[in-house]
Amino acid sequence: MSFSAQSPRLALGLSVLLVALGSPACDDSSDYGSWSCDGALRFADARLEQTVRDALGKPTGDLLPEDVAGLTYLEGSSRQIGALGGVQCLTTLTELYLGDNQISDVRPLAPLKALQDLVLEVNAIADIGPLDGLSNLNALSLHSNQIGDLAPLVANTGLGDGDVVWLADNPIDMSAQAANIQALEDRGVVLVF
Repeated sequence: MSFSAQSPRLALGLSVLLVALGSPACDDSSDYGSWSCDGALRFADARLEQTVRDALGKPTGDLLPEDVAGLTYLEGSSRQIGALGGVQCLTTLTELYLGDNQISDVRPLAPLKALQDLVLEVNAIADIGPLDGLSNLNALSLHSNQIGDLAPLVANTGLGDGDVVWLADNPIDMSAQAANIQALEDRGVVLVF
């Protein structure tokens, strides 16, 4: 049998495997807005799902909205998490620790309006635009990423007096970002470079 004759079988086998795993492939280009938070929850990264399961003490079975309804704290640092799809369903989180992973796309964090402490240090994040609506943040650790534009932090009107943002080891052009830095400091945000 030639390879071309086996290709449909291979594709079917891979499709069955992905369905059996219960989560899509790790793909940061996914349209996270179309993911449902009703019924069994899906996660783009098996390591993220395992982190949620560990926090809930639920090693097997479907993760349902009622399982995560009271989850306020999630520690997922240093777990090689690469995609956040599914985290948008954890809307009761107030503390989220995802430092030292492989995250580049933070769009799934946008619905997490209750977040107060967010740690995303040592990742591969360049665009922090999706964080501009997280108005309850008190502490935001973004050091050691690929961030150059601080305008989304200025757009986050919840960042203010006494809130701290860690930004060291990012490719920030201080002169180009001077107006954004000044705007944040004028609001009382403590910036750590």
